[in-house]
Amino acid sequence: MTDLSYTSFEIPLADPLQTASGSIDTRRGFVVRYGDGLGEATPLSGWTETPKATEEALEAAGEHVPGAPSRGLLACDDAPAARHGLSQAMLDHHARRRGLPLYRYLGASEPIHTVTVNAILDETPVDALTTQASQAIADGFRTLKLKVGRGPIDHDIERLRQLRRTVGDEIELRADANGSWSTANAVGVCRQVRELDLAYLEQPTSVHDTANLGVLAETGVPIALDETIAAGEVLTALRSPVTAIIIKPMAVGGIDRALAIAKATRQCGKLPVISDLITGAVGRAGAIHLAAVVNAATAHGLATGSRLDGDLVEGVGAVTNGCVSVPSGLGIGLDTEVFRR
Repeated sequence: MTDLSYTSFEIPLADPLQTASGSIDTRRGFVVRYGDGLGEATPLSGWTETPKATEEALEAAGEHVPGAPSRGLLACDDAPAARHGLSQAMLDHHARRRGLPLYRYLGASEPIHTVTVNAILDETPVDALTTQASQAIADGFRTLKLKVGRGPIDHDIERLRQLRRTVGDEIELRADANGSWSTANAVGVCRQVRELDLAYLEQPTSVHDTANLGVLAETGVPIALDETIAAGEVLTALRSPVTAIIIKPMAVGGIDRALAIAKATRQCGKLPVISDLITGAVGRAGAIHLAAVVNAATAHGLATGSRLDGDLVEGVGAVTNGCVSVPSGLGIGLDTEVFRR
């Protein structure tokens, strides 16, 4: 029988993270161990359960795991961060036992060494934004994602237009409104930026406002959904006229669930994009392996390690020329013994 154990950790953020519930300056979570495997359970308000609920779910799972691992997962069913940690540790354990890196265990048939990622741009003043974009391109990024929806709409439109002028036609641009706009405002924005050739506008309206996605799609601007997926509206999203589905493994309850959503997304003719919930190195390593299976050439939202001031393990997910390396070795590629000390 294989036991479950876990230890808490706390990592400061390099800059505070603004969420719907307020500003946070620290990421708190748990490193989960199952046999030889490692997982991470790092909740985030507004996306998952609370840290207290994460620990309670892991404690409940620990009562079942030695004799009935599947019942351990069921104990975490309503706690996506906890379930992510346990299911990742199980996948890592089994991949190591099979002598495979996780991405091969998940189904990839060929060696994959790197995954393409996008840069996130969040500067508000236009001059600062163009400087940030130019630096990202100099660093090798070919896909840039601009955070919008935090200020006046006219200013966001100006930022997008100036960004396209700055980077030219060869750089892929994405924009992410985090559900900030009404349908009417989102349609207005789309009509004014459709000539900018955005790859997609991510979550322009609120999580449950899916009835008018067809109206948005008719503007000619591709639409992507993120928070809608995390809220469990997967089938609605897959049936809607959107271009891309953003999948955060921590928010949907595990790499296994995220992979299933990605496969269904592809079957529906949409683009699956893997993104990280600003996790530590263990969770990020798992997400990179998942992205390698889903599509290593798509620019995924996994360039998040720099947002942490420190990490569980250094060097995981470091960006070189717009790509991150897939951790080498068995399972997720991290040394289990480091987390036993």
